[in-house]
Amino acid sequence: MKIGNRRKVLGIATVIIVVAVIAALALIKVPVWTSDGLESRVRADLRAIVDAAEMFHMATGRYPASLGELTSPLAEAGNEPLLESTIDRWSRPYIYRLVGGKPRVSCLGRDGLPGGTGLDRDLEYHKPDEEN
Repeated sequence: MKIGNRRKVLGIATVIIVVAVIAALALIKVPVWTSDGLESRVRADLRAIVDAAEMFHMATGRYPASLGELTSPLAEAGNEPLLESTIDRWSRPYIYRLVGGKPRVSCLGRDGLPGGTGLDRDLEYHKPDEEN
């Protein structure tokens, strides 16, 4: 084999190895990006549910007793529901409850069980108490 051909082969092999290493690193990083994106979307959903409960309160003078009231048409809102869906990213309903008379919403994460880490960890949202 001529020296020129060896250089071409080594050059091509080097490029293939570099591309393979970059691809492997990208695959390792993808789950982290995905979990961050999912967590951001779940947090946005939780905030939207609490905001819809606040709008329901402003329209009716009371907080909804369940999430179903937020997805049902509301006469005070022009017969439109305040939310399209109250289902989390893993196809389970978000958990809604009133604590101290204020709405609190949570998600049990990917595993649907209390506790956990990563995508399995619980997330919760409520409006902070306003200072007097």
